[in-house]
Amino acid sequence: MGLSAHFEELIVSARLGYDKPHPEIFRHALELMDVSPDRALHVGDSYPADVLGARAAGISPVLITRSVNDFARVLVARPPDDDVPVVSDLYDLLELLGVAVPTVGAGRDHRMS
Repeated sequence: MGLSAHFEELIVSARLGYDKPHPEIFRHALELMDVSPDRALHVGDSYPADVLGARAAGISPVLITRSVNDFARVLVARPPDDDVPVVSDLYDLLELLGVAVPTVGAGRDHRMS
């Protein structure tokens, strides 16, 4: 797809030999980027694979839902008492992190925060 040029590192589970939620795939990413788990954030759309996997590696997780139908699928395995943050797109992630959101982008009209 030509996206690799936009990333410093790419981790492919089939090459690494671990699939999410195995914590080793997350630890490998931390090692490649020379980042400690407490300074990392993992955004994913699967509670079992992304939230539980990230937590097993000491990384803070965020769930992302991109549509109304996706919302039900993403949260189906999440226990009701789990307060994992849920965002509907990457603009919401910026807001969650306290980062200024661009005024216009991806079809959403935002004012600078």
